[in-house]
Amino acid sequence: MSELSKTHTHPAHIDASGCASSQRGLCFRLSAALQRWYQRRRLLRLDERMLRDIGLSRCDAEREAAKRWRK
Repeated sequence: MSELSKTHTHPAHIDASGCASSQRGLCFRLSAALQRWYQRRRLLRLDERMLRDIGLSRCDAEREAAKRWRK
């Protein structure tokens, strides 16, 4: 079983349905930014074979993971 298949709902998930309508856009943007950050960090946990399967090198994964969470 691969490391990725063991994942559950990650802690970066924010349910924007609980936000007031005036803040819902902010909640969605924050949720998207946190999800990007979480996914970028997960890239670092992939081995070389898994990275190659998705067309990335270790350098690509490290560069992506180093990006700011808002970008």
